[in-house]
Amino acid sequence: MVENNHYLRRILYVDIGLVIVVAIILSFIVIPSVLTHESIQAEPENFIPGILFVFILKLSVVAGLARTINGWQKSGHPDKSLLIGMGVLLLILSLLALDGATAYSDHKDPVTRKVTIALFICTGCNFIASCLVLITVLLPRRLARPAS
Repeated sequence: MVENNHYLRRILYVDIGLVIVVAIILSFIVIPSVLTHESIQAEPENFIPGILFVFILKLSVVAGLARTINGWQKSGHPDKSLLIGMGVLLLILSLLALDGATAYSDHKDPVTRKVTIALFICTGCNFIASCLVLITVLLPRRLARPAS
């Protein structure tokens, strides 16, 4: 079982990596594109505060996952309530990114298209991270069951 816990902790490291990738995409592709784009559709004064709020939530998810990994290594079992909370938060963040991505998905402007693609990538990364976090909550029960 200890060997399996090692693999489950590695899943959380992958989650941290996915969340950091999304934060990098938001920081270096989405926010600069929206700030520099001069279109009627782009409203930076409405868009940027929301993205910054999502960015802060992503940092809290990374901190929560790191705390869970650290506590798991010390106590031998994960904080399941924190993992469930992080999984649900990541799922909500993926839905928010999906909403942002579909808002301008029909526009032909290259900058808007780049932002749309970046937000779809963020949606996928958030959804995969959410599924992986929730798997780490459910999988130890399956591994602990005796073979029949």
